[in-house]
Amino acid sequence: MLSRPCRENTLDSAGKVRKIKRMSKSRLWAIVTDLGKTLVPIVNAMSDWGHNYFEYLGIPDPCPED
Repeated sequence: MLSRPCRENTLDSAGKVRKIKRMSKSRLWAIVTDLGKTLVPIVNAMSDWGHNYFEYLGIPDPCPED
């Protein structure tokens, strides 16, 4: 669960998040390590696939890119 590491301000098990600091009740600030940054192209590709899939289905994209 993400809430437990946030409360404890510790590393997650994969080492992707170096520090998490609670800014307010509804806002978190996180620093991603270099290893975690290597996942950005994968996440972007998954996002692109999702947008293309909604287009293929012919239904409105609930998260359109601006």
